Amino acid sequence: MVESPPSAVAARPTLPARCRACQADYDASSGILRCPACEVLLPPHPQTSPFARLGLAQTWAVDDATVEQAWLKRCRLVHPDRFGTRPDAERRAAAEQTIAANDARRALRTPFDRAVWLVRAAGVDEPRLPQARLIAFMEAREEAEASAAGKVRVIDDAVARFSAGLARLGELLGPVDWSDPAAHRPALASAAGLLAELRTLGRLSADLGGPALIAGMEGR
Repeated sequence: MVESPPSAVAARPTLPARCRACQADYDASSGILRCPACEVLLPPHPQTSPFARLGLAQTWAVDDATVEQAWLKRCRLVHPDRFGTRPDAERRAAAEQTIAANDARRALRTPFDRAVWLVRAAGVDEPRLPQARLIAFMEAREEAEASAAGKVRVIDDAVARFSAGLARLGELLGPVDWSDPAAHRPALASAAGLLAELRTLGRLSADLGGPALIAGMEGR
């Protein structure tokens, strides 16, 4: 049975690809797993979005649980154990699809991660924080180092501001039409600046032993 492509990803550009087994053309933008002509398992296309790889619509309005469920479903479909008796090319494709599904999950697993991917995919870079904000963060660190009570205050403030920032991200990114992100450039620019602020708040909390506001702060 030929697998139907994931539904409802708004007006994404096509990604022309060709099946290595039968040379049939197909559109990789949907995250399709099997060739529509010969049904062989396909390797992941490097430009397929993480949303499409998990069969999700590209939108801010997706929650963590939905991402997790989509990832589990995808992993069951491409688990290498299911292809143990298949030709080498399909076994390799299964392993590559599993890695791609894991990468997609990491890209979308939290609201912060999803916002980062969406803003970057729209071609908007995070700016450097203004000097005044950098000084404010430096002063917050000094307050945290001065006393235990000060450390608690700084951490609590970082957590509260991070939560408020996520809510603001929703206001900025929720209305965006991802088929035409250029029409929402001001909102995306504001979101990029907010992400830079949230990233710094996450690092501040992590450095002070507070809650992990951003998963895997290293390398961010």
